[in-house]
Order: sequence, then C-alpha cells, then structure tokens
Amino acid sequence: LPDNVTNATFEAWVKPSKSVSGGNLYNYVFSVMGASTGSRIMLLLDGQTFKVYYYGAWFNSGAVVPLDAWTHLSAVRSPEGFTFYTNAVCVGTVSYAASTSTNPSLISTAPFTQLAVPGIGSQRTGVNHSYAASDRNNRVFQGAIAEVRMWTKARNAEEIEADYGKRLVGNEEGLHLYRSEEH
Repeated sequence: LPDNVTNATFEAWVKPSKSVSGGNLYNYVFSVMGASTGSRIMLLLDGQTFKVYYYGAWFNSGAVVPLDAWTHLSAVRSPEGFTFYTNAVCVGTVSYAASTSTNPSLISTAPFTQLAVPGIGSQRTGVNHSYAASDRNNRVFQGAIAEVRMWTKARNAEEIEADYGKRLVGNEEGLHLYRSEEH
C-alpha cells in the first residue's frame, strides 16, 4: 500500500456455500496481514455475519449474508469507524469506541501495513501466507468471490451505489487493487 493510507474501502461480491465460524475459522473474503496484530485487516463472514477485524478489534455489521446467493459487500474505513453496505445499501456504522478495541484512539489513526501481501478468499499471514497454506479447508472461503476492490479512500454511499453492479476499467481514481474474475 502507499505510505500513510488510513481511509479505505473494501468491496467484493460473495456467494458463500457454507457457514463457517468458531476458533478463528471464518469465511475469509479479503485480508491484508502483517506479522503483528496491529497490521491486520480482514473482511470475513463469521457464520453468515459480515465483519471486519482491524488492528486487534472487531467491527460487526450485523448484516447476515445468505448462502448460495450473490451479495455485494462493502466496508468503508473512515476517521469515524467502519461503515458497512450490502448490495449498496448502508447497514450501519460501527465507531472505533463501539468496537472491541481497548485503544480506539490508536486504531482511528493507524495506517494500514505496507509490507503484507493481500489475500483474496483466505487468511494470509505475512508474505508467505502460512495460515492459508497450512489450513486450506478452514481458512479459505467456502464458495465464490468476484469483483474484489480495494480503494485508498473512504467511498461514500453514492459512489458505492454507482459502481457496485458493474465491472470497472481498472484505472479509476483511488482504486488500488482490483480483481474482477471469480475465485
């Protein structure tokens, strides 16, 4: 990631085929993980609930994602916290203070890690993605994922709604990572 990125938007179309939860076992949609807890962000389904894990804290959207149906997920990180969207409809915002964080002021300004490799459909640790490699059945998304996008800005509701149902060109302003094909 570029230096000092603190606001971002993560998006993906998901079609989970199985509910996975418990004991660090989730349906991982997208992850960027460094070696320490403070350098991790994960978008995942805990059971069928859309959540984000960032900087050692959980942010729960409360949105339930159906099995065997395509759903568009968006998580927007801004100075206030995480705002969640399903199918381009806002389902809520979780402030840093309302998260499970023990230090909300730290995570509200913490930049994303620059040294980690992003993982689509898996939990990756560091550049060798050891978790995904060693535990493929439990840390790999059970289902299909398409149109994964990572933006280096906090996108608003109008921007998410305008783009959620279409393929991008790939050079849109603020777009940092884009993977269009299904995984």
